[in-house]
Amino acid sequence: VGNQNQRPLQQKPVFSEPPLTVSHKVDNGHFYMSDLDQGGYQNVQMVVERDRSYMVATTTDGTVSRISPFGKGDTRLQTNQRIERACEVKDSSIKPKEEILVTHTQDEVVRTETHLNLSEHDPQNLIPFAPNPR
Repeated sequence: VGNQNQRPLQQKPVFSEPPLTVSHKVDNGHFYMSDLDQGGYQNVQMVVERDRSYMVATTTDGTVSRISPFGKGDTRLQTNQRIERACEVKDSSIKPKEEILVTHTQDEVVRTETHLNLSEHDPQNLIPFAPNPR
């Protein structure tokens, strides 16, 4: 009476996929600090997950978009955790202001301050300066 073998449940990622990029320039590595400075972006954040990191920001029309290619993740995090680093963009530099550890459980999302050493995750590495034309 039907197939007795139960199909394994697909592991669904806890987090939704990162937002779409703001333009094709992002994945090509051609979205630079000057684009960030001039684009009117707000709420710039670095997101660090177990297997990747990336930058997001809110555009002038209120859409959250990814503004960097993917960088390396942090294996100290569990698959249901990520770190959201609020950043300040000032004088063509990106400085992390605060770090929140976001943990998804079956019933809730828990946000706590984190004190992990994140020095190897420099947001400045994800959004380069434009090369000097020569």
